[in-house]
Amino acid sequence: NWPSHYNLGVAWYEKEKFDDAVLQFEQVLKIKPDHAGTRNNLANILFDRGQFKEATLQLKEALRYKPHDADICNNLAVVLVSQKKFKEAASLFKQAIRINSEYADAHFNLGSLLARQGKFKSAGRHCAEAIRIKPDYAEAYYQIGNILTQQGKLKEANIFFSKGIQLNPNYIDGCKQVVRSHLKGKAR
Repeated sequence: NWPSHYNLGVAWYEKEKFDDAVLQFEQVLKIKPDHAGTRNNLANILFDRGQFKEATLQLKEALRYKPHDADICNNLAVVLVSQKKFKEAASLFKQAIRINSEYADAHFNLGSLLARQGKFKSAGRHCAEAIRIKPDYAEAYYQIGNILTQQGKLKEANIFFSKGIQLNPNYIDGCKQVVRSHLKGKAR
């Protein structure tokens, strides 16, 4: 009975007993190979283990069964970014946003990818949209701070870094490092 295997797999996953979760998810797929949620969960484990190609295969298969699932689109895009397949990843982040325009993580992930590519204006818009949707999104504040720092707008960046640190104090060292590296680059 596949639901029992699935529920047990999820329980193991939540307890971070990933080997046990994988065994249960594999049982589900033997019985119900079109179960996209199982493939998505299995892909998350594979991704965390650095098995990017296997995670990609699971997510592409999941998307085949459930083409309008924003989470699967977003997760596949994240895996593709780790493989430096940026064009395909951007397309999938945009697809996730078309499916669910209020998907903060997809906006943030697309913004982060665009920032990585030096497309700061679009990157900032998507990160700002992530914050509009999820006002306590510390990572998005931090990313906007990074974007503004790259543009030499340190005063504006400080506002976003401060808010990110307020929401998540673990960002303080990263914020300092970004500004220091930018200032070192300017000093040359």
